[in-house]
Amino acid sequence: MAMSPESATIAHMIRHNAEVEYMFADWFFGRSVPEGITFMASGKTDSHDPEAFRLEALIAFSAAADAHLTETMSELPSDLWDVEITSKIGPSTPREALGRTIYHTGIHAGQIALIRKHAPQAAAAVKQSIIQ
Repeated sequence: MAMSPESATIAHMIRHNAEVEYMFADWFFGRSVPEGITFMASGKTDSHDPEAFRLEALIAFSAAADAHLTETMSELPSDLWDVEITSKIGPSTPREALGRTIYHTGIHAGQIALIRKHAPQAAAAVKQSIIQ
């Protein structure tokens, strides 16, 4: 699951989804991104740490982002869920933002499924062309 800065891999998409959870907790639920979190898979960045894209690191980062967003949502008073907030991606309520987060994750889950489906076929084709 190594990642190159030029391409989106499964590892990149997993990291990106977790980073978006941190962003949405900040933008729509008012909870700052924890100190030490570096965005490496969301937007233009100069940060690249191959270790952050290893399986164990991805699992830990993703779990921490999920816990951060879940806890943040649980603390939002019910009367604020439908109050529109202006964010870096435009106006949205926290309720709409949650829907956007779920939708966003679904898009990347579909991409991951396609990569997993077609990667073995592509690898086999490359191997076959090398043999010939």
